[in-house]
Amino acid sequence: MGVIGFRKSIMGYNCNDVSKYFESSEAKHISREKELLEKIGSLSQINFQINKELNDSSSQLNDLIIMNKQLVDELEDYKTKQEEIQRLSESIGKLYLVAQANARTIIDNAKANSNISREEVVKNIEGIENAQSHLEVLKDRLSETTSKFTDEIEEIFASLDQTKQIIDEKEEIIDCAEKTLNNLIGTVNVEVNA
Repeated sequence: MGVIGFRKSIMGYNCNDVSKYFESSEAKHISREKELLEKIGSLSQINFQINKELNDSSSQLNDLIIMNKQLVDELEDYKTKQEEIQRLSESIGKLYLVAQANARTIIDNAKANSNISREEVVKNIEGIENAQSHLEVLKDRLSETTSKFTDEIEEIFASLDQTKQIIDEKEEIIDCAEKTLNNLIGTVNVEVNA
């Protein structure tokens, strides 16, 4: 901007020059004020939009924090359930091993002595039925906790039924052997008496 000067007149500065200067300065200031007010309005809208986005982001952040807490709680719940499932699985494995060991004992004893073996078979069958009963209870608990181990329990039932069937077959063989032995004893007694 150039240097503005006023022409001198007899009584001071020229009134027209001074008036024009004030009018020009006022117009520039009004224009600048209008420009600044427009910028303030624009910045106010931007500030309002940023505050709105900040509030939305804050709300989303709070939602995410709540969801994260829920996920952490669910994860802890799943870990607890997983530990319970592991314990139950180990119990099932132990019960299965006990049932298998009992079945082997039954078969060995049946070969050694049919009367003792028959009593042992009855006792062990009761043990197997108790084990099967316990397995059914465990199966119900596992079904409530998770359906993941249902197939394993069904395989154990099949194995127990197969063991029971083998025991029944061995009992039939023992009965046949006992009848044959009794027939032989009867024949020997008849031959000895004759």
